[in-house]
Formats: sequence, structure tokens, C-alpha cells
Amino acid sequence: MAQLELIQFIPQTDRYSIFYPKSYELFEDEDSIVTISSNETDSSMTLSGYEVEGEADEKVLKEFFADITSAYDPISEPEIENFEEGLKIVAKFKKDDNYWIWKIFSVKSAIVVVSINSSEELNPEQLGVYEFMLQNFEIYPD
Repeated sequence: MAQLELIQFIPQTDRYSIFYPKSYELFEDEDSIVTISSNETDSSMTLSGYEVEGEADEKVLKEFFADITSAYDPISEPEIENFEEGLKIVAKFKKDDNYWIWKIFSVKSAIVVVSINSSEELNPEQLGVYEFMLQNFEIYPD
């Protein structure tokens, strides 16, 4: 993979920090939902931050995940693993003719919901760019 020039971004909520390729487009709406898009692959990654009462433990994460993905057809079972000082849950879905990867990251009471979607399944290199962004992002809990 060619070396990417990256730009750091912190949304209005100050919930997280992420680096994205300069060649991608970034848009943050009035609700602080951030979309990072690639015109080359007709794909995008959307991030939104939330705060929950108490700690975002495994039970909270599973319920939150089930709620946001209820309208999607699962391709894989959700997997939960450790992330920094918290947890991460991941699964693949299909809705209409689009492919989706939903992820939720949690640290203490902070949650960041991520969806990666495209009109066709991304090849490993294309998906690798999004995964690289997520391997290097940080969540800032209150």
C-alpha cells in the first residue's frame, strides 16, 4: 500500500481523535456525526459519539449494538474484544444492495459508533485504510 498523507480530526464533541487520508473527504453535520468518504471506492465510514450513564460494559454494548443494527441482515456474528481500557464489538451486515461493517468502541462511559459501508465488498487493501484509521484513533471519555 502506498504511503498516505494523514490529517488529524477532532469532532465538535471532543469525544475522539482520528487521522484520515488527505485524499478522502470529511464532513461533520450539526449533530457531530462525521462521515469520511473515498470517491475512489464509493465507500464511507461514519462515526458518532455518545455518553452513557455509568460504564459501557459488555451488556450495554450488546444492547446498543443490537438496537442500531436491527434493520440490517447479519453476515457475521458480533465479536467482542478488548479495546484500550474498554471494549469493542464488530459484525458485518448487508442492507439492500450495500455492505456494512458496524463497530462500537467504548471506554468508561464514552461510546463511538462506527459504520463502514460500500456498494460492493471492499477488498483487503481498501478495507485496510479504514482499519488503519481505527487502529490509530483515540476515545476521550469525560
